[in-house]
Amino acid sequence: MTLPPLSIMGRLKDLLRANTRSLLQSDRLDRFLGRLITLLENLRNRIRTVEMELEEIEEERVLLLKAAESTEKQAKEARAQGRNEEAESLEEQTLRFRQRYEAFDEIYRRIKAQVETLRMKYRELEEIRKTAQTRMAPDFDLDAKFDALEREIAENAVEDELQELKKRLEQEK
Repeated sequence: MTLPPLSIMGRLKDLLRANTRSLLQSDRLDRFLGRLITLLENLRNRIRTVEMELEEIEEERVLLLKAAESTEKQAKEARAQGRNEEAESLEEQTLRFRQRYEAFDEIYRRIKAQVETLRMKYRELEEIRKTAQTRMAPDFDLDAKFDALEREIAENAVEDELQELKKRLEQEK
């Protein structure tokens, strides 16, 4: 039996190496997709939770603003009727309501901005997932991008902001 020429053996070795590398990359890609899908689900749940909390905060903001407007109107009426002490008391209440509203509004805006950031990261992760699923991820440069996004999402302190706001709410009540 004669052996095939060396050039054919070399090509067979290269083909075998390429297939082995392809199988390893496929396994790596499957693990990567598993991590990515888990992160996407967690992020989606996190965004939903924060959005529900934001709705509650928005309701509280509206109530504070209405209370401030109401006490301001009552203060003007009391002043017009010559009840200065009552008017001063109502004006102080109005001031407190407005200050609370402004504090809530500031926190609300920060949390809303963070939620938008999380949504943007979610869209980026979805793009990575789509690219990875089509198996067009050359040399897994997506791994580094994925890890960076995962860190950014973990560092997003939206839950801390919510806890701070809840504490303020409880203290004010």
